[in-house]
Amino acid sequence: MVHTAYVVGGPAALLVALALGVFALVLLTSFQAQVFGITLLFFSVAVGLSVFAGILAAIFQGYEDVIPNAFYNQVLNPLLFIVFLIAAALVAPRGDTYLGVLIAYVVAAILSFLMLVLYARSRLPRHLAEGPREPGVSRKLLIFAAPLFLVGILGYVTNNGDTLILGAYARGSVGFYTADLSLARLLQVGIGSLGYIFLPVTARLVRAGDRGAVRITYATATKWMVLTSLPLFLVFFFFPNESLQFVYSAAFPPSAVPLQLLVFGAFFSTLVGPASMAQVAYGQTRLLF
Repeated sequence: MVHTAYVVGGPAALLVALALGVFALVLLTSFQAQVFGITLLFFSVAVGLSVFAGILAAIFQGYEDVIPNAFYNQVLNPLLFIVFLIAAALVAPRGDTYLGVLIAYVVAAILSFLMLVLYARSRLPRHLAEGPREPGVSRKLLIFAAPLFLVGILGYVTNNGDTLILGAYARGSVGFYTADLSLARLLQVGIGSLGYIFLPVTARLVRAGDRGAVRITYATATKWMVLTSLPLFLVFFFFPNESLQFVYSAAFPPSAVPLQLLVFGAFFSTLVGPASMAQVAYGQTRLLF
C-alpha cells in the first residue's frame, strides 16, 4: 500500500508541479502577467512538496501517529513561514516585499519537508517490515481511492464555488463574506482534528469486527466536536456584529445574518459527527461520493 502511494502520488506531485511551472512561464512570456506568473512559479514548488508531505503524513496516520501532520505540516511549516516572513520584511529592499514573501513561503515549505523526511527515515523502518505482499492490493487500493479523489475535487468546488459566484454577481460582497466564512470555519476545527485520528482507529476496530467499540468511539468523538464548537457557535450566533468588529476592526460594517447562517450550518455538521470518516473506515467510498 505504501509502495502504491509513492508510485501514484509521487509522479502526480511532480506532474502538478511541472504543469503549474509551465503555466506560470506561459503567463510570464505570452500574457505579460508578471505578478501572477511569478507567484505560480513559486507555488509550483510548494505544491509539489505539499503533496509529498501529505503522502508521508498519511502513512503515519495509518499507524495512528499524528505527529508528522500535526507538527511538521500544520505547525512547523506555517511557523517557519512567519519567521521568514518577518525576516523578509526586515531585509528586503522597499518595493520587493512581495517577492520576499514568496521566497519565505517556499523556503518554509522546503525546510519543513526535509525535517519531515528525516523523521520518516528514523521511524518508518520500524513499521514497514518486509513480508509477503497480497496480490492485487495496488489495484484494490486505487479502486478504493478513486471515489475519494472525486470527493476531494467536489469538496474543493464546494468550498470555493460560493466565493466565485459572489465574485461574478456581487463582487462588493466577497470581502465581507470571506470574513464571515473565516469565523464560521473555526467551528469545524474539532472535526478536522478528531477526524484525522478517528479514521485509522475506526478502521482498525472495523477490521476487528468490534462494532460496539466503533459506536462508542463515534459518539465520544461527536461529543468532543460539539463541545469544542459550541462556545464559538453561541458567541458568533448571538453576537455576530461584535465578533466581526472584535476580530477585524471596530469600523467593520454590520454583517449579522450571513455569519449567523454560516455558523448554524457549520454547527449542524458537528452534530452529525465524523460521518464521512466512518464511511471511509467501513470502505464505503462510493457511497460517500
